[in-house]
Amino acid sequence: MHFALLATILLLITVESRELLANFGKIASGQSLTSSDSVVKKPGESVTLSCTGSGFSVGSSYMHWVYQKPGNGLEWIGRIDPGTGTIFAQSLQGQFSIKKDSSKNMLYLEIKSLKTEDTAVYYCAGESQSHKRLGTKVTVTNGKEPKRPSVYILAPPEHKEGDKMTLTCYVKDFYPKEVFVSWLADDEPVTLGYSYNTSLPIHNDKYFSVYSQLTVDHSEWKSGTVFSCIVYHESIDEKMRVLTRSIDDNIDKAGVINLSMTTPASCKD
Repeated sequence: MHFALLATILLLITVESRELLANFGKIASGQSLTSSDSVVKKPGESVTLSCTGSGFSVGSSYMHWVYQKPGNGLEWIGRIDPGTGTIFAQSLQGQFSIKKDSSKNMLYLEIKSLKTEDTAVYYCAGESQSHKRLGTKVTVTNGKEPKRPSVYILAPPEHKEGDKMTLTCYVKDFYPKEVFVSWLADDEPVTLGYSYNTSLPIHNDKYFSVYSQLTVDHSEWKSGTVFSCIVYHESIDEKMRVLTRSIDDNIDKAGVINLSMTTPASCKD
């Protein structure tokens, strides 16, 4: 292929994938995608994830897969066109396979020869359909018995009107270290107007802990918006899929756990 043509194609793919990630989580009316259940695998194994469309045709759409590793942003994996042609991110060539079954309105992603660094939440997406809240959590672990985390959501101290406020979600004593934390505002994924970050895992003896902090406007907090911390971990029962803790301005401040972020072990069960 001529170099200039190849460069043009790669540029178009890059622009398309950036636009998809920028608009990820926006759902077209009457259209949805449902992901398969989370899985736990060992290094070297393979796994096939599935995604079922509703309200539109998977077979006649450009369909994408993206993923989010713990502590990282969304990354584009690749896409399949209305035929059977596939394109992948340059760094992921040969690692993934995308297929679809038009008769079942389903999309598939096969991941071969899994490695521990493949642990992530995987999401399917169309041009105007995605389902960010319930992706498929894939955990690749060496086999030590998983331990379910304890999750605490902590109210901010009192602030003056106009200030920014910080909510903290403390995820304590889990194994293995791969964990994914996200936030909801009134049951919707936080988007523009919010910012949050999650710490790297802190190792305490046998287990790990992380904390995630969400920054919100004082007016938003006082308006009664309910904020929820969502935790994905392989130890969580498959029927539950996630652990959720919620908080709003009406919480009984006397019942809030006191946590020093410099000494996270002070937060007791």
